[in-house]
Amino acid sequence: MEAERKKIAWFSSAQPRTKSFHFTSHVQSQMVGAYDIDYILSDDDKEKFFAGLTRYQYFIYQVEDDQSAAFIDPFIHSYPGIVIVHDLRFVERQNNYAYLHPLTYAARVKWEGELRNLGLNEDLGRGFIKEQLNHSLLRIFTNERSYRDYQRLAARVLNKEKQGDTKAFYLPLPVKAEPLSRNNDKLTLGLCGGAAAEYRAHKIFAALRDLPDWRALWLVPLNEEREARALLKEYEVEGVELVFGQNNTWPDLLGGVDVALHLQYSALRQQEIHILQSMASGCPVLVSNFGYGEYLPDKVVTKVDCGYSETEQLVAALKNFTDDNYRRAAAQVALEYVRTNHDPAATAEELLIVLNDYCEFFSRIHEQLKSFLMLRPTQLYRSASPI
Repeated sequence: MEAERKKIAWFSSAQPRTKSFHFTSHVQSQMVGAYDIDYILSDDDKEKFFAGLTRYQYFIYQVEDDQSAAFIDPFIHSYPGIVIVHDLRFVERQNNYAYLHPLTYAARVKWEGELRNLGLNEDLGRGFIKEQLNHSLLRIFTNERSYRDYQRLAARVLNKEKQGDTKAFYLPLPVKAEPLSRNNDKLTLGLCGGAAAEYRAHKIFAALRDLPDWRALWLVPLNEEREARALLKEYEVEGVELVFGQNNTWPDLLGGVDVALHLQYSALRQQEIHILQSMASGCPVLVSNFGYGEYLPDKVVTKVDCGYSETEQLVAALKNFTDDNYRRAAAQVALEYVRTNHDPAATAEELLIVLNDYCEFFSRIHEQLKSFLMLRPTQLYRSASPI
């Protein structure tokens, strides 16, 4: 008789624009072959969650800066598990802890003490997704910049300078390499980002004045149309076609893009998915030497430094890309990088290895927290005074 497969409660946003939806869709085929998975995609799925609560071996939560994922926060606090961190800091949304915990005040004080005894619930400082990290048994980061930031945070606050945080890992974001054919009659640039200064559109438009015979597609959030048009008018740029859409619109444009420009001078709202999607489509990429782009190998992408020489660097880089052979060579290097480092099957396999390696650890923790993990469903939203 076949042994019963271990069961996972897998929390994710159901919105196609999100990183968690992307991650789930790229690893689920291999995960379902090894585990019985309940997908919890919104508050509407909480009854399904409680029906399987006593049988879950793992709780897997995906955390990101999107309001559609905010429903996950209270579950992380109530049922500690694996937190897959897509964004280390929030800008678009706040932490969702208004109805934080199912326990009465007295029981919650005891709960916090239990977590501290297990090495959880540390004070990680301000500015980070503190609560989600506090109540995670394992921390998996899909952005190398975020992982390095967290390592520095752990060393400073958790006093882990010597051994590091052995419960934190970097797992590359899965992206399938699918090169596209392109046959544009002139060099076509793809710009991904809004009109805010952090996305450097003003620097790009200044550089384009010195570039002959080009056109551009600029993906802009619909709520920034006025600002985008004002920027084009200010720099007197012609040949830019505005495309209004969400994050998941970008792959639809890549078939018509010869060079992708992903400039960003901010550690917030990182564009790693868009950068990797461009590379995976066989498109050479130009990035800012900052944030996620800083951690990509120099031979894989073209980098420009933010600041006074930024426009000059952009002009030089864009002129290089007018050469067909140079562009094709750069595209091939980027494509091979994605195939080697971001293969969805490899990412899923690494996640399965982590689950297997920490199986006994999770069983032990769940046994210690058993009285809290087996709460009745009606207790989830019981109001209680804040601790």
